Amino acid sequence: YSNRNGQFHHDDFLNKPFGTKLRSRNYKGFGFCYLLKPTPELWTRSLKQRTQVVQELDQSQIFFQLYIKPNDIVVESGTGSGALSHGILRTIAPKGHLHTYEFNRHRSESARLEFQQHGLGHLVTVYHKDVCRADGTAAAGFDLPAQSVDAVVLDLPEPWLAVPHAAYILKPNSRIASYSPCVEQTQRTVQKLETCGFHSIQTFEYR
Repeated sequence: YSNRNGQFHHDDFLNKPFGTKLRSRNYKGFGFCYLLKPTPELWTRSLKQRTQVVQELDQSQIFFQLYIKPNDIVVESGTGSGALSHGILRTIAPKGHLHTYEFNRHRSESARLEFQQHGLGHLVTVYHKDVCRADGTAAAGFDLPAQSVDAVVLDLPEPWLAVPHAAYILKPNSRIASYSPCVEQTQRTVQKLETCGFHSIQTFEYR
């Protein structure tokens, strides 16, 4: 790996503890880098973007507003690049579970593989499904029992279509968050939330 600080060989990284200051092989060793333990924040910055990524600031606000905590059961739709998923998994560990839904087969399979590679497979179930619309093999909605989930996160083009299905699986007094780039999406989602019996609805803009 080469950058303005020097040339760094992967062989030099092996069997080194996290936090090691690694000297470059050129520039007489004046260049250096640190070996950092992987975190959801570092993964968000380095992952292959299959979709638009939810960045750390927005992630933190979603977790805060949803009251997500260790051992919670959380539903996410859609999975996308998996940046938000990794943050959720760290928050609900060690015994929580994430059910994440993605309508694109390639993205769902890529995310499932990455979760396994990162040692998170026991905390997450990945579904290849469009929760908003029925198809020839499955009905719309989440494949989960009624009132079994602590929080729901929607990151979808048409989140209002998934709101009734989320209302069915949420435990009483639990929370739902919808992440949208356009105020028109927000308006339609708020209308559907009110129709489905949700209250104390708030909209936040983060930049």
